[in-house]
Amino acid sequence: MDSLSTSNVAGGLNRMLVGQYSDPELGKVSAGAYSQFRPVDTSIKLEADAEFDSVVLQFRYDFYSYGTQGQTVQKYTVHEIAEELEFDDDHFFNSNVDIDPTSIGTAEANIDGQTFNTEFEDTDTDPVISTRIKLDNAFGQRLFNAIDPTATELAGLNSFFTDYFPASARYVQCGASLVTKLDISKYYDYIDTIPNIVINSAELVMGGVDPSSDYKPLSLISMAMLSPDNRYNTINTLQDTLDFISFKGKLIATDLGKQFASDDQGTSLFSMTYSSLNNSYSGFPIILLSTTF
Repeated sequence: MDSLSTSNVAGGLNRMLVGQYSDPELGKVSAGAYSQFRPVDTSIKLEADAEFDSVVLQFRYDFYSYGTQGQTVQKYTVHEIAEELEFDDDHFFNSNVDIDPTSIGTAEANIDGQTFNTEFEDTDTDPVISTRIKLDNAFGQRLFNAIDPTATELAGLNSFFTDYFPASARYVQCGASLVTKLDISKYYDYIDTIPNIVINSAELVMGGVDPSSDYKPLSLISMAMLSPDNRYNTINTLQDTLDFISFKGKLIATDLGKQFASDDQGTSLFSMTYSSLNNSYSGFPIILLSTTF
């Protein structure tokens, strides 16, 4: 018996399996779904006079099923998970997730197995069949109270050195510990597939900048090197020094030992300048990108 991955991943099918059936050889086989819901758009704000009414969890079926072909009554029970699910963690058929034993909602639905099979196999537009589960009012009130009517989509950013993914934008702010993290690992992966390459030009562009009506955009931004724990790469040890030297002058260390990308001359910080014509930042890190693989 091997571990079977049951995680939904980006670009995958993203189907939640629930239910159980009895197999003559394997016995009872059951499935339960665990999920951590997040708001699609954190910029939506409540009106100041908004009041809580109710909260409902709704599932829409995609007609995938296995087991009884006739009419059955399916019973659903919803519990609150008691731990945070990490994006990077894999979950398997034998993984355990802590839940609160007290149910916050139940529902029953009449399911026709034959209808599900027919709709799953045909190519016509499927009808919308869903189940609504009214959740506990106390739970709903907690969700409601967690929404700050005056907050922005950065309201959830409340700890240092952590990745945070706003729904609609990325941010850079002078004088604050808020930076946009650029991951160019895919670039490294692609370059590694080419045995011999000469880069004549390389431009880095950050488009779609939405200037504030009250404050001007930063005239330029630079590129700092981060360690895996989201702190600045600094020169503290012999290995730090050797790593810094391996970039052959394409990094500049500040007086505090923080490492920044240098320009093509190796004398100043590499910078991306802002253009109001197309609301973007751009720069040409040609030598840097051609010597880091």
